[in-house]
Amino acid sequence: MNAKLPSDFLPQSTELHDLHELHTAQDAEPFPTHLLPKVLGDLVKEVARVTQTPEAMAGPLTLGIVSASIGKGLASKGHAGRITPPNLYILLGAKSGTGKSECAKIIFKPFIDYANEKHQEWIEEVLPELEADKECIKDEIKELIKGLKSNGGNADKLKEAKKKLARKESEMLKEPRYHADNVTGEKLAILISNQTNESLALLSSDARDCIDILDGKYQKNKTDESIYLKAYSRDCCTFDRVSRPSIIIKEPQLAIVWAVQPDKITMLFNNNKFTDGGLMPRFLALDTYCDAQIRSTNDSIQTKVLEEYDLLINRLLLVLHADESENVIQLSDEVLSAFTNYFNDIVGRRKGGGELEDIHPYAARWEENALKIAICLHAAKHHEHAMVKGFSTETAHEAIGLMKWFAEQQLGLLQESRDKQSEEKEMRVHRLIEDNGGQCTRVDVYRKRIASNAGSAEVLLTAMVEKGILTEEKQPSPKGGGHPQTIYKSKL
Repeated sequence: MNAKLPSDFLPQSTELHDLHELHTAQDAEPFPTHLLPKVLGDLVKEVARVTQTPEAMAGPLTLGIVSASIGKGLASKGHAGRITPPNLYILLGAKSGTGKSECAKIIFKPFIDYANEKHQEWIEEVLPELEADKECIKDEIKELIKGLKSNGGNADKLKEAKKKLARKESEMLKEPRYHADNVTGEKLAILISNQTNESLALLSSDARDCIDILDGKYQKNKTDESIYLKAYSRDCCTFDRVSRPSIIIKEPQLAIVWAVQPDKITMLFNNNKFTDGGLMPRFLALDTYCDAQIRSTNDSIQTKVLEEYDLLINRLLLVLHADESENVIQLSDEVLSAFTNYFNDIVGRRKGGGELEDIHPYAARWEENALKIAICLHAAKHHEHAMVKGFSTETAHEAIGLMKWFAEQQLGLLQESRDKQSEEKEMRVHRLIEDNGGQCTRVDVYRKRIASNAGSAEVLLTAMVEKGILTEEKQPSPKGGGHPQTIYKSKL
């Protein structure tokens, strides 16, 4: 039997919903708000208090908006010179009517207000100038054509003028867009390519339509995630179209902040292409297990808290997002050591027989996302001075702490299905023992592809012994030398 794919360990269509019904916001692990910079922590607490939602709702949304506000203005240089951008993919689940739209409206507001203001400036000030320039170039072309007809023109000048017109028309398409909502993959690629920094954010407090499009709503059931995969890591991509020119994006960058009902998270996790293809492991996904609350306050968010948060987002947009020359911060040896230790710990658990072996594609993204979170925390602490300040080890450990919390949320979404997969393996071991004369070894389990390697087979068999469903008999070493075998039998 072939090795299992990540999707084999994901819940079936109803399992996440059933799991959701067994939890409440009180059962969920609290969001570690204390690890956020004060300006963000204060906002998260206030939004949670006023909207009567868990901080696990406001916390991830706030990190996502900081990520979107940085754009390409800041990145880190870490192990082996690897450049890590700050863009996060946040996917938050909450039942309808539990406050996700209200939370998102507050947290998204300064970003959207700034984007709308810049768009209006472009419409009123930049576009009229571009249109005037275009008309001048067209007039110039007319005169050059007349000159050619009278044998007194210059063909090279005409050719150059036409190039100028094409460049001007291309410039007119570069309408500034900081964010979008429910767009197809092709439209998203066009929007990103039209931005001077090739950066965009997808924001939605009800991302049902966004996810339907991603799932192939307009693609005859063909999933539409290619640009999402490329723009997470700034990989160059080309989109070829039949009737229009190809789109080439050198370094696309996308930040995603989506809130949605839990059934859509289920749908994404159940689509094998999204899991095995690598999209879902890129997301920091969680279910808030938020429930409707009795209204107990009529307070508004403290003005000072809102003002300080608004100021931070505007500073990040004005100084970092608007900076077309990316600022890359070299991580110090101490900071690199913190992330290396975290990475190595994960690798040990991802290896054969490790507790994360079955979901290693997810765990493989944890350190990378921790680095992205660290850039967001660093920018929130130092805003317009972030590019000249060094990363602190404190920031590194805070980011790792936040990532560990997100990892636990991810594991929670996967746990029930992992348990069922483990039960299936145990049943196959029992059948193997029955077919093998009443016993088996770890090598037998590996050869039957019940486990991916002998080490994983030993872990599985040892766990079954500890559960009391198998017995083990250690055999003496062979007379001719070699390792002693352990025989496993079903317990009667």
